[in-house]
Amino acid sequence: MANRVERKVYENKSLVIQEFISGEVVEVKSGENLVYGDLLIFDNTSKKYVKYVKATHKTKIGEALLRVYNSDKNITVADEGVVVVRQGRLNKAIFKGIDWSSLDADDYKLIAQLERLNIILEEVK
Repeated sequence: MANRVERKVYENKSLVIQEFISGEVVEVKSGENLVYGDLLIFDNTSKKYVKYVKATHKTKIGEALLRVYNSDKNITVADEGVVVVRQGRLNKAIFKGIDWSSLDADDYKLIAQLERLNIILEEVK
């Protein structure tokens, strides 16, 4: 009798592996284009979150409040709240904010700050 069990491998397309504290809704600066897994950083001047840009924000990492956009809808924000991850284990393949092919000292500082905030990046197999 032939084996009737068929093995299939499914690709994991979920950003969040495990959340330690439930997500929150934060206000994002108007005009930001957000994609699933984008890193957000709190901007003290506008008192809203903005999309992390390494060239602009790398000097502010040490004291930064960081969150990760957690919605499967790609949107352009018009001063509204979006759902973000505060703390948890995340799939680093979906996380945007670090170019894994060319890590430098600033990327390691960002990873360290994320870990201080209990945002852990893991490789999902």
